[in-house]
Amino acid sequence: MPLERLAIVGTGLIGASVGLAAKRAGVAHVAGYDADPEFLAVAAERGAVDEPVGSLVAAVEEADLVVVATPVATLGERIGDVLSAAGDGATVTDVGSTKSALCDAVSDRVRFIGGHPVCGSEARGPASGSEQLFQGATWFLTPVAETEPERYRLLHGFVASLGAVPVA
Repeated sequence: MPLERLAIVGTGLIGASVGLAAKRAGVAHVAGYDADPEFLAVAAERGAVDEPVGSLVAAVEEADLVVVATPVATLGERIGDVLSAAGDGATVTDVGSTKSALCDAVSDRVRFIGGHPVCGSEARGPASGSEQLFQGATWFLTPVAETEPERYRLLHGFVASLGAVPVA
């Protein structure tokens, strides 16, 4: 199942880098949403998102894959919002550094697969995003028994296309 429509929720350093790397990898359309309109504008200006939108619902409603790249303290709430707003066909992942409590708290364990790229920078914000950030980086994925194999394959392939090494 090829990835055609990606949505990024949170366009800081990691979110913008995901968008830039995805565009380099050939993803046809990247929608983006950020609670900070300035971050979103910079991400769009840099080409990390094709479609900057003013609402989370508009960003995720047609996505094949949604990457939630918000601060760890807001991940649980944002992931719940995304799962409610996105279509049933959308697979949802995150880039947070903590996994156990988050994965346990997510109600839709079929569509959500936790993730964490082990990389980054001391820099912040979308202006510091880089399409090369994930090159050679380990990207942990946390499928569970309920994870649909097709969704895992989609996410695994996407992470690899960014230059990262996916590890379950």
